[in-house]
Amino acid sequence: MSARVATASTAWDRVRGSIEAVVEFVATHPQHALAGLEGWNQARSLPGRTKLARASAEGPSGVEQTLIEGQRSGEFGEFDPHVLAVMFQQAVDAAVLESAVRPDTDLTAFAAELVALFDRAIRRRP
Repeated sequence: MSARVATASTAWDRVRGSIEAVVEFVATHPQHALAGLEGWNQARSLPGRTKLARASAEGPSGVEQTLIEGQRSGEFGEFDPHVLAVMFQQAVDAAVLESAVRPDTDLTAFAAELVALFDRAIRRRP
């Protein structure tokens, strides 16, 4: 995932590439993706929140930073980058859950819908 995002030339390409890379990982490694999500959910439980709060205080996440950069460059419209970064995380987590609950899910179509959703939510329109 990091190679795809690192080679992206625009903030939008980094957001789109992140969605596509995560969903591709889910499609090819569903058990690993589910284990990762379960670990992430455990970190968000009450005992793990202190660590998460410290990490949050250190600065924005990678996705949030990309959203901020896209707004600064004029590529993205007006929105709260933190809120959209949280929504991004929940959206890619949903791909993991959908794959676990419905193994026949067309994850390529799922990723395309997420890309279209974030396109409408964040990109500046003429």
